[in-house]
Amino acid sequence: AGNQDGGAIKNNVTGIIKFNDLAIFKNNSAFESGGAIMNYGQVEFNGGVKFIGNILNSEEAMGGAIRNKGNNASLQFKGTSIFTNNRSTDSGAIESNDGTITFAENSINIFANNIAGVEYGSGGALSNFRGTLTFEGNSNTIVIGNKVHSTSSYASGGGCYNSGTMNFKGSFLFSDNSSMHNNRLLDGQDIHNEKTINFEFGNNQIGILDSGIYQTRGTINKTGSGVLVIGDKTINSYGNTSYFNQNNGLTMA
Repeated sequence: AGNQDGGAIKNNVTGIIKFNDLAIFKNNSAFESGGAIMNYGQVEFNGGVKFIGNILNSEEAMGGAIRNKGNNASLQFKGTSIFTNNRSTDSGAIESNDGTITFAENSINIFANNIAGVEYGSGGALSNFRGTLTFEGNSNTIVIGNKVHSTSSYASGGGCYNSGTMNFKGSFLFSDNSSMHNNRLLDGQDIHNEKTINFEFGNNQIGILDSGIYQTRGTINKTGSGVLVIGDKTINSYGNTSYFNQNNGLTMA
């Protein structure tokens, strides 16, 4: 498809869509928003989902696979969710603006080789603008090989960009994500944070950020007995607050 918004589906503010079996969105395209899905309402993936090779074609496009926009917009993912090789100017796989996204308990979530960026870009895999993004307890999330490539100096969050609230309650691995300006690596390879991130995982859970966090105007909270491992970029934090409330829960690798 080649619609203006939502290459496969455009769901309006009162719409409710539920997929109870495995859903696959492959090689869809749109011009400005949501290469596969543009959502203003409620969408549930209850049987797993795959988004593969969806793209946006505008220089100011948002959400290579999904754009989730507005206070009434919500996405819920259960089972296994896979996002690979999606592409947009901003937010390679998912962009959420004021909306809510939840990856349910015991879910498996994979974001691999998604790309954002032309003149500018953020969130190689995910961008959360003013909304709430939650990975629930006992979920397992892998964010690997995602990229932000930009011809300007603004390229941030190779894995994720956040200016809302992000809650990590399950295990996760961020690895080999990158933010680049004219082939020069910038800060924020895994996560660029401008608001609030809560790491709340417990026993037998671990979160790994191989390339660390770049933070501006934000707050990071770490609670619970799970282990948070932050890699070689550690945390670059400017005039902000980072609270790590469990002495046994933070490893600076």
